[in-house]
Amino acid sequence: MKIFMLRVLWTVSIAYVLFLLFFVLVKVPISKYLVEKELTTYLNQVIERDPKVASAFYLSHTELETIKQNVTQDGFKLLSFKDVEGDYDDGCVCTGHVDLIFDNAGESLAVEAVFTTGSPRQVCAIRPGKEPVPVLSKWNEFACGGDF
Repeated sequence: MKIFMLRVLWTVSIAYVLFLLFFVLVKVPISKYLVEKELTTYLNQVIERDPKVASAFYLSHTELETIKQNVTQDGFKLLSFKDVEGDYDDGCVCTGHVDLIFDNAGESLAVEAVFTTGSPRQVCAIRPGKEPVPVLSKWNEFACGGDF
């Protein structure tokens, strides 16, 4: 009976360790990849000024027509982005950061932004100083739900 219990305990322990290895080595990297790919696709559509960008990504805090109008009008122009990085925390890849480069009156303005993948989904640009920057204010109204 004692040997049987030890075998059961050993089997359960091995199964638990294998589950943890699978989770760390497979699930987390795949989740990060999918989140980063989704954000990359969205930001590429914004750069291309594509009004259909709103179809599924940020409808939780802004109306579809407002998003279409913001993407196609002047006021902010996202030139490029780099270093999209999803962060694993609390059981999911729910946040991350990305570097955004805007056209700010003919000059490039590089800022860090944080993003969330929950509800609402947001990409919030962080101001480089205390003074408001109009292009960042316009972006944050569009993709962050307000300028903070």
